[in-house]
Amino acid sequence: MTDSPPLPAKKRVRLAPAVRKRQILDAALAEFAANGFGATSTEKIAQRVGLSQAGLYAHFESKDAILVTLFQELLEPEWGLWMDEDETVYGAAIDAWIDRSYAKLDDPVFQSVFRILIAEGKRVRHLTGQWRRNVVDPRRAEQKRVTDTLIVQGKVRRCTLAEHTELTLSPLLHALVLQLIHGSEDGPNEEIVAIREAHRRLLKEQLLGEGASPAGGDGD
Repeated sequence: MTDSPPLPAKKRVRLAPAVRKRQILDAALAEFAANGFGATSTEKIAQRVGLSQAGLYAHFESKDAILVTLFQELLEPEWGLWMDEDETVYGAAIDAWIDRSYAKLDDPVFQSVFRILIAEGKRVRHLTGQWRRNVVDPRRAEQKRVTDTLIVQGKVRRCTLAEHTELTLSPLLHALVLQLIHGSEDGPNEEIVAIREAHRRLLKEQLLGEGASPAGGDGD
């Protein structure tokens, strides 16, 4: 019986940089979620992707850079993206923003990154500070500028929510915490559904005056 000829070596597939970076981010998120940021090494992340450490460093200079990228890509605040200074603000636009934002609560990837932010934020303050400076603060400043313009144009009412746009996210964060604690294995969480609908009404009443009670004033 003659020996079979050896099989040819499997040719390594060279992936596009964007695809490989996505793989690294997914692998890092899995490692961070399972073992914590501090206990995760770039070697472990590279092994999960099937790369050498040198191959990983060709895309990210450090573990810190990977975490910051996860924060920037998945935790970008969407303060009033339904607001456009060149358009009239309609209730339907607020509805779309509410539905899109609350749908994120069921996304396991979003949940994992948020858990990491809460669990590791204090230990990696230099990284969360970088995320805040590069992503959160510029977005908040731009939203404030647009909101002020809409108030002057008479498209949005002057009120506490308009003056402090970060507060428009508060009910959503409350719902997110409930989702992380209780989950949704038994179907939609009734408390979260109630928060979502109250959030919808709050934005319309405060910013657009829709359905506001005359006794409550106009928010001026």
